[in-house]
Amino acid sequence: MSEGRGINACEESHDLGLSSFPEERQNIDIGQQIFCNSAVNMNSIVAVGFDMDYTLAQYKPETFESLAYYGTVEKLVRNLGYPKELLEWSFDWTYMVRGLVLDKKRGNILKMDRHKYVKIAYHGFRLLSKDEKVATYGNTFIKDAFDGPDYAHIDTFFSLAESYLFAQLVDYKDNNPGQISEVKDYSRIYADVRSAVDMCHRDGTLKEMVAKDPKKYINEDDTIIPMLKMLKSSGRTVFLVTNSLWDYTHVVMNFLIEARTINSSSSLSSNWLQYFDFVITGSAKPSFFHDKNRADLFAVETESGKLINTDNGTPLAQVGGPAAELPDQIPNKHYKVFQGGNVSHLHKLLNVGSSSQVLYVGDHIYGDILRSKKALGWRTMFIVPELEKEARILSSSSETRKKLKLLRGERDKIEDQVHHLKWSLEHEDMDNSEKEKLIAKLELLEGYRARVRAAHQEAQRSFHQQIMKAGFQNSRFAHQVERFACLYTSQVGNLGLYSPNKYYRPVENFMVHESNVLSLFSETPYCCVTKRSQARRILSRIMSEGRGINACEESHDLGLSSFPEERQNIDIGKRIFCNSAVNMNSIVAVGFDMDYTLAQYKPETFESLAYYGTVEKLVRNLGYPKELLEWSFDWTYMVRGLVLDKKRGNILKMDRHKYVKIAYHGFRLLSKDEKVTTYGNTFIKDAFDGPDYAHIDTFFSLAESYLFAQLVDYKDNNPGQISEVKDYSRIYADVRSAVDMCHRDGTLKEMVAKDPKKYINEDDTIIPMLKMLKSSGRTIFLVTNSLWDYTHVVMNFLIEARTINSSSSLSSNWLQYFDFVITGSAKPSFFHDKNHANLFAVETESGKLINTDNGTPLAQVGSPAVELPGQIPNKHCKVFQGGNVSHLHKLLNVGSSSQVLYVGDHIYGDILRSKKALGWRTMFIVPELEKEARILSSSSETRKKLKLLRSERDKIEDQAHHLRWSLEHEDMDASETKKLSAKLELLEGYRARVRAAHQEAQRSFHQQFHPVWGQLMKAGQQNSRFAHQVERFACLYTSEVGNLGLYSPNKYYRPGENFMAHESNVISL
Repeated sequence: MSEGRGINACEESHDLGLSSFPEERQNIDIGQQIFCNSAVNMNSIVAVGFDMDYTLAQYKPETFESLAYYGTVEKLVRNLGYPKELLEWSFDWTYMVRGLVLDKKRGNILKMDRHKYVKIAYHGFRLLSKDEKVATYGNTFIKDAFDGPDYAHIDTFFSLAESYLFAQLVDYKDNNPGQISEVKDYSRIYADVRSAVDMCHRDGTLKEMVAKDPKKYINEDDTIIPMLKMLKSSGRTVFLVTNSLWDYTHVVMNFLIEARTINSSSSLSSNWLQYFDFVITGSAKPSFFHDKNRADLFAVETESGKLINTDNGTPLAQVGGPAAELPDQIPNKHYKVFQGGNVSHLHKLLNVGSSSQVLYVGDHIYGDILRSKKALGWRTMFIVPELEKEARILSSSSETRKKLKLLRGERDKIEDQVHHLKWSLEHEDMDNSEKEKLIAKLELLEGYRARVRAAHQEAQRSFHQQIMKAGFQNSRFAHQVERFACLYTSQVGNLGLYSPNKYYRPVENFMVHESNVLSLFSETPYCCVTKRSQARRILSRIMSEGRGINACEESHDLGLSSFPEERQNIDIGKRIFCNSAVNMNSIVAVGFDMDYTLAQYKPETFESLAYYGTVEKLVRNLGYPKELLEWSFDWTYMVRGLVLDKKRGNILKMDRHKYVKIAYHGFRLLSKDEKVTTYGNTFIKDAFDGPDYAHIDTFFSLAESYLFAQLVDYKDNNPGQISEVKDYSRIYADVRSAVDMCHRDGTLKEMVAKDPKKYINEDDTIIPMLKMLKSSGRTIFLVTNSLWDYTHVVMNFLIEARTINSSSSLSSNWLQYFDFVITGSAKPSFFHDKNHANLFAVETESGKLINTDNGTPLAQVGSPAVELPGQIPNKHCKVFQGGNVSHLHKLLNVGSSSQVLYVGDHIYGDILRSKKALGWRTMFIVPELEKEARILSSSSETRKKLKLLRSERDKIEDQAHHLRWSLEHEDMDASETKKLSAKLELLEGYRARVRAAHQEAQRSFHQQFHPVWGQLMKAGQQNSRFAHQVERFACLYTSEVGNLGLYSPNKYYRPGENFMAHESNVISL
């Protein structure tokens, strides 16, 4: 801040009587802080809504869940014929936690990570072994989504008692044959438990007990009234939407707000309604949020509880469309309590103009948060009572987490060394003496590995009991919180600890390559030890406990380095980064795409060829002005990860939450106001996936996207030159049509085939990588959308540097590196289980399909989904055309989807379907990563500067909000008012300077990556939409395919720990 101004920022802040660091300006307990996943500017929020049960009203699990448990047991015995012995059972209310999944069919309770990998599994109360887990949940082609009718999610507190009872019944059935009818399998037992729970709710047993003595079942909370008052004073509309009916809502809210109960000396009062503008009871969430819900809305008479517009208690149908009209027949237009209805009614009551103006607070991911954010675009806050304890444990666990990280690093290092030693023994020539020496070293290393593994597992077991973690990865529950909750906190009253106008901003989130290459230890929790000497001492102490041995000396005696950085020197731009675990020892088949995976095209020539070919077709075939033939192409301008708004002629870059960060109309940058008006002002949040949008996710799309932007500008600036009937969408369709013409007539591929060296990068890393994989015993295959003729040309150039015009003719020698080649695969439909395309063998010399009749393919014998083609004279044929993934699985002869690793460059064409539906392991090729990683690795000081400026901006904004609130709402004399007004004026000036400095620093940093679009993997401080897709669907990612050859073919790739917002905030590593 002092650059060019001669002023020290911290001194300027101090002169204003303000602290320089957020930690000093407020002292909110770590367990009561609000954490941010995606930005929420409270200045933009005009309506704040709440759920009631487990949001405003926090039930006591030791009494309320026990009540639910014993009531359910009673119904099972009395109504459903279960043994009376159950009445003697007891309930441990501390056992179950949210975020688990019940496998109703098998009687198992599962905890899984964000990738839906089962980390812990119990059958009833018996822990399943690792082998049992793998056999049950890791051995099918179609990866289990855990979302079908055979599964139940324990995502609410109401589910804990029934889940515990289900586990008891599973054990009881196993250990007491005949006591429960044999016709009742685990699924039927679960259905009975759910039926018994529903009986308790239907007959009102639970709510009657709570209503009689709410103090026994509900926690008192003196933070709710101040929080509601603050929101009301700030001018917000405050509303309540609950599934409970009016009678129960009235009881609970009386207790929470006025400590009144049915049995108290003072009767129930409606005074609590002063804190709410509208109350909707019996809402039937989540269907309340659905746009197709046509439920009627009825007003409630608060004294009697009757529905006002009814006929003798039966609700009358409303007049007008129930989707939007408010009920008629209401004598008092100021009624604020309603029953039923849908979100359209609520929007009309609130009178808000934008979905982003509503903040809704709830405790149920599916019932409160998911639909309201995903479909409506509301801002959301999720209540996680468990967070208070977890955050406090995390804040005091710095040393334990360091220990875990060091042990994990040591395990990975030793495993890599074991793999390298084994590879040397199996594949390198050496004399007997050298061989004996390596065998002895391997034996010592294996013993050391076992001891480190045991120490790590014990440390992990004693630390990890978190709801938000499954191993080192975020749990499935945490992943849902991160995806759908803008904010999350431990209790609803925490809102009152912050300014009602606060701008909540998310902490920066990191891709794996960022966490690996950034050495900003104070900035990111991914790095926890800054000095190697310190790490050596800690590790030595851990391993020597109880053994009297120095771990580093032991490692040194083996001739091994103690740190990954010393044992290999792989260039930062060529490393392989891991999102989800891949154990190469389990991989039996490795497959590759060809175009932009094995074959990296030169954009300056290949994309230019595509561009000029497309322009030619537009002019010659589609009647566009000849002036286009004079246009030039900047192949550096467009990047992957953008989205074309075909309807509006805009090009967008957005973050992982699909918030538009950068938008251009043609080549004109849209202002912030234009962006907000266009993409942030509708009730239904745009998914950017419909027919009006096109995703620039392949290199093949860059030229056509640039041409589209040129045509948008041309149409705007040259009225009449392009027909008026051709809007932007029609222009885009013409561009796509012209591109297709180029592909159909073979223009592009003919030019490449004539001179591949001009269009394709030579790569001398491919052959060693393929040899290594073949030597390790893997089956190697190629699946490409290109037909055999073009595939043969490209692979000849890559493997043998042969071309059509070279003195030596094309050879089939390159096929020695592949067991199977499938051309013309038509991915991604190739991966669909409903694709019944026939598979045909290819005669490599002539290129003809073998099983054809004069060029017409013959239908296969047997089911085309699984049978290999008949009529193939050479049973060892390895080149095919068409088919589907079932054919490939049969060729590969693999028993499990997790045994296949596929490498490609297209998220949708190669990666998404192969991982999500098939369960293959995937590697994504990102050539842009090499440059990005190198810039990141040299940008330590710049990033520190950005972080400090961002922190200073947040601090000043909070201080300005507090000053304004004091001036508007606190009693003070004229002198004090004048003093605070002067301080606010100074603060506003300082804020403007810091904001300008931060924006300039951010702009210059992102322009290092790309002058227009910045980092491929970032949109502001958040991961970009493109990065989010990579993180979700690519197990591994790297800059080029040859990087596979830099690592052991048996390496165990493990992801680094990923962090929730509260972990990034509270872990002081």
